[in-house]
Amino acid sequence: MDEHPAIALISTPQGRRAVLASRPRLQVIDVVGTWKGERQDVEATARYFDLSEDDVRAVVAYYFANKAEVDNEIGRHLDAQQNYKRGLGPTCI
Repeated sequence: MDEHPAIALISTPQGRRAVLASRPRLQVIDVVGTWKGERQDVEATARYFDLSEDDVRAVVAYYFANKAEVDNEIGRHLDAQQNYKRGLGPTCI
């Protein structure tokens, strides 16, 4: 990924995932979701994950270059969370 050297693609049982190369357990969708939740505040997002601001900017750059794909993956992730919560029933939530 010459355009985005801070991002790595890994294979998982759920398919290919974009991760931060320096922290391969941290998925791009997690950083982007937090960045959006923090009103696109790079500093707050970096603090939340204990990352450098440059790492967050690298994730955001990857996001804008692959927006449709990342947004689609975020949507699938949120749908899976909702399905899981529905399966727990009202007494477990």
